[in-house]
Amino acid sequence: MNEPTQANESAEQAEYPAGTPVREASSPAAPSRVASPGTPWDSVRPYITEGLNSRVARPVGSGKWLIRMESGLERENEPAFVMQAGDRALIQGNRKWQLLSAVAAGRTFAWDNISASDLVMDPEQGSFFGADSYGYLAAFSLADGKVRYRATVYGNQSQFRQFFTRRGTRWFIASWERDLNPHGRIPPKSTALEVRDFGDPSKAQGEFLGGTVEVALQNFEQPKIFAAVSGETAFSAQLNDLLVTDLVLKLRGRFSSEFEPLALSAAEERAYILAQAGGEIALWCIHARGERQYAVKLPEGEAIAQRPPAVGFDHRVFVYGGSTVHCIGADGKVAWSQSAGAEIRGIAVTPDDQLLVTAGQSLIALDSRGNKRVLRDFAPDSPVTPPAMSRDGDIFVASRTKLYRLTQMK
Repeated sequence: MNEPTQANESAEQAEYPAGTPVREASSPAAPSRVASPGTPWDSVRPYITEGLNSRVARPVGSGKWLIRMESGLERENEPAFVMQAGDRALIQGNRKWQLLSAVAAGRTFAWDNISASDLVMDPEQGSFFGADSYGYLAAFSLADGKVRYRATVYGNQSQFRQFFTRRGTRWFIASWERDLNPHGRIPPKSTALEVRDFGDPSKAQGEFLGGTVEVALQNFEQPKIFAAVSGETAFSAQLNDLLVTDLVLKLRGRFSSEFEPLALSAAEERAYILAQAGGEIALWCIHARGERQYAVKLPEGEAIAQRPPAVGFDHRVFVYGGSTVHCIGADGKVAWSQSAGAEIRGIAVTPDDQLLVTAGQSLIALDSRGNKRVLRDFAPDSPVTPPAMSRDGDIFVASRTKLYRLTQMK
């Protein structure tokens, strides 16, 4: 494989000051309810949006749901997420990705190995992105799954790309050092935030995009970093540290507290952190100005899923463990806890304040009070991914062997 050319320009790394302590809010200040989407969006990444808040674009109403399409999946894979945009569906598994038609018989166009990142669909560029086996950030065609171009990013193969998102030609990327030597005595302890300008993809030299420019780079001596974006604000949580920046890494605030982040999502200038502190797991809501709106202790002895908290359009927050969903109100109090009746594999929130849950052999919906109804029973099959939704309101889930597309009965 030929090496890519790369611009020598790079931004100097400015030192971020030490964090100031997180301030406790006198009372939770919930933002106004988010308006129902005027322009619906696709489910282009795990946890749907770049805030990783699991918001889908359409309501589910009260009608019945029918299977519109089912397609076979590679049996060697274990699906983790379904993504969907236009006429394509993308399965991210623990071994491979699989690109399929989202219509008709669900024809498979391509599949390949998963590397050190999640996948993100980018319909505007006709591509989906992910780390390739060489550590480059690669663009794969949504038409046929073939590599369109590869671009050098910080650390290449040494890094796991926890999060990335695009603004024009620039990419905001959060990564941590991979453990490439499991028998080594020194564990990895390095994270990075990077902004890189890819320039014009049409100028790719063969498979490689030459002339990419490092716009900004920040390194930290930390084991892991978790990032998510709300509008033009990026939240990045590390051990005892929350960074608030813009998308070119200009610091807006750095806030400290004693905690270990386990997962992170963002919405309306707030970070929602699944935090381990004092031997307990809690949900923290921290405003971009460094004010902690609330800290809610989660049940002891329950294996809370270390996934980004789902954030409703009314700012209720949902976390789950085992077969139980916990709903935390915008006031920072537990509103309800509800059993899904079986092991939960994923959740998503809708504009009509319902929570979609894949659990056992069913897709269920919990209403604003936690009341449960079954949208679809897949017995004897069992969905294993969180729900995704197309911009026209159809729901996508996958089992170990099938992709399902559901549509609401009119």
